[in-house]
Amino acid sequence: MLAKYVSKYKIKIANRYEILADGDRQIINPKDEDFIAAGYKPLIETNPPLFNPLTQVLSPYYELHSDIITKEWCVVDVDLVDEEPTQEDRLEAQVMYTALMTDTLLDLEVDADV
Repeated sequence: MLAKYVSKYKIKIANRYEILADGDRQIINPKDEDFIAAGYKPLIETNPPLFNPLTQVLSPYYELHSDIITKEWCVVDVDLVDEEPTQEDRLEAQVMYTALMTDTLLDLEVDADV
């Protein structure tokens, strides 16, 4: 798989179904050579480390090397919250949900009128 390095947490995967823009050229049905010429490199995924899924999650990040991009993994500890939400928390969540749904329905009505 070919990819272009954007940042430590973002890459762009080569998509053969999109038009490849390389400088002042546009390439339809690009081949691997076209992607490599445009700065794409092979993406190598490393095996994720062992972790405790009850208290940890895996977070991917990418490292740029001279001729490849590697997908690495970082184990992140998760803070577990044992507290039950209060009635005030539940009420606030319901109010937010109702407001969101109302806005969505109003947007649909405006779109239907246009």
